[in-house]
Amino acid sequence: MFAFTLLVFACVDLAWTSSFDGQMIKDILAYKNSQRVMIMGCNDGKFREVSFDKSKKSSDEMLFLEFVPLAKDLMLTGVFVQSMHYTSNDKFSKIPSFAPSSPNSYTIIADIDCSTVRKNIQTVEFQDKFNGSYAWLFIANEYKLQDLVLEQKKPFCLRLDSDVLWIQKAANSCFYHLIDLFTLSDKRCGTFQMTQAGHWRQTSGLHIIDGFSKVKLRKNLHQTMLRGLFMHSPPDMLKTKLNQMYGVDTSEALGHELFHYALLNFLQEEHNFSVEYQYSSQERSEIIPSYDVVASGVFQSLQDKPLNARILLQSWTYRLGFIFRLTPELNGATRETSYLSPFTDTTWYSVVSVLALVLGVLQCIAIFHAELSSLARNHYLIDTIGLIAQQGTAQSSAYISLRIVLYAVLIMAFLLYNYYTASIVGELLSCSNQGPATIDQLLNAPLAVMFANDSYNRALAVDNGTGGLMQQFVRQQHARVPDAMTSDRIYADVRTAVQLLKLGGYAFHCELTEAFRAISSHFDAHEICELRTMKGLYTELPLMSFVVPQGSMYAEQFKITLTRATEIGLIKRLLNTYSSDQPTCLGGPLVHPVVLAGVTAPFTILAAGFVSSFVIFLLEKIIYSMKTLSQPF
Repeated sequence: MFAFTLLVFACVDLAWTSSFDGQMIKDILAYKNSQRVMIMGCNDGKFREVSFDKSKKSSDEMLFLEFVPLAKDLMLTGVFVQSMHYTSNDKFSKIPSFAPSSPNSYTIIADIDCSTVRKNIQTVEFQDKFNGSYAWLFIANEYKLQDLVLEQKKPFCLRLDSDVLWIQKAANSCFYHLIDLFTLSDKRCGTFQMTQAGHWRQTSGLHIIDGFSKVKLRKNLHQTMLRGLFMHSPPDMLKTKLNQMYGVDTSEALGHELFHYALLNFLQEEHNFSVEYQYSSQERSEIIPSYDVVASGVFQSLQDKPLNARILLQSWTYRLGFIFRLTPELNGATRETSYLSPFTDTTWYSVVSVLALVLGVLQCIAIFHAELSSLARNHYLIDTIGLIAQQGTAQSSAYISLRIVLYAVLIMAFLLYNYYTASIVGELLSCSNQGPATIDQLLNAPLAVMFANDSYNRALAVDNGTGGLMQQFVRQQHARVPDAMTSDRIYADVRTAVQLLKLGGYAFHCELTEAFRAISSHFDAHEICELRTMKGLYTELPLMSFVVPQGSMYAEQFKITLTRATEIGLIKRLLNTYSSDQPTCLGGPLVHPVVLAGVTAPFTILAAGFVSSFVIFLLEKIIYSMKTLSQPF
């Protein structure tokens, strides 16, 4: 609301008590709950600055004798009093820029009858003080408000949030009119909105009109034209946004833009103003102070806030991420386990060593038992392979030692097989395939990556330095996205990207809300169940804030209205309208067929068996031929 109160009180001369009643000042200060007072006026003598404080006695008690009783009365009520006066040579002293001790605590009283005061309130030093941080109280005995408007050579610029009270002495010296002054636009300097706030009478004291409220009084802007600013909109999208504002087309507008436009329309209905928009290509964190409103939200991370802007509402979460459709090609493509992972390298080496030892033992048994020498030389190797494959052996030896070795190999193979199978099956059943979950997995996955073709994504990419990573996606995936369907080979609009997501084999980096809105109307129930998402490129949580330029005169009024809209649930309803969550999966359980890439290990083993068999066959032929040639005829 009005953070500080500045009461300007002039006319400090030898006729102080004859100019106005000091009791009126004390009543107004009590009404404004003022803690500090500065009295400014004219003095024909030497310029002096007098400071009265409860803790010390002034050395200038003989100066301005009529002022001292008023100052002492104010100090007894807990008010710190200062005075600044203009001399005959118009010497000017600036208002001290110190922080008040509490809200509504700084009041300055000015004698508007003083020509030097009227001259200096048009300077920059004073114009900056009409921003609601100070409350001005102009005391006019002979001078009229109409005379001030006509006399000015330079515009006298008030603001919507100005706290200026004009106290006009009536013909009856015991009666004063209290007039509240403000303006609807800083482009209308010299044009005031004047409203009777009340009066002061010597017999009855201060009276404020029933129902008088500065907030309600300033709520209606009477169709004032405010200057609006478009942020981060490429020129070809400007027409779409203008059409949206007039209710013609909303198909191309982003969800957060529609949300912030709805907030702005709500403010327009509540405060009765219109907006004239202009396009700006400035950085997203820069707001031109000469504008009144911003057409869309701006980003705010958890660590910083927008520059040159005042945040009125934080509501929209800009959820960036990758979205893709889970297809059979992704089944196991991102799994970090393999067919050898159930056993460690040490286990595999131990199994191979044991099998080699078994073959050596079987060969020794054959040497010690001459009757076994008639068997084929590779008979024990074939038996070992059959035992490992759980197929047993065709041997029916009567020797217990040979049986023990063969059955020991069979039991070992049986146990290892069960351990291996349990590990693989448990891995498959314990977690369902969700596709890539990290950037590295996404780079290695058979997915072509696209990025949303809007200025917000592009701005974030520049600010976060992810342009090189985008090009890495293009190089590693050979630019699978056709040029005709994307911009710059990697950017795509939401409509095109959703069509490609439906086909599968693509990942789309965007604000998830935008994709979910289009997906809900293009995907069927089973396709929705195949959607997967992962975290985007930007780690910080970006918020989108509804802002006005820093120091805007409309900030307080808009803040009050948006706070009330939050309390009544309007903001939540608008978020539900324009923000879309991931569609609910209503289809049955997903069963993806196994593609060839997922079963390469069995085929590799089969191919290795054929190759080994062919090599051994060639070796047997060569050995047989050599033996045949070496035998005499």
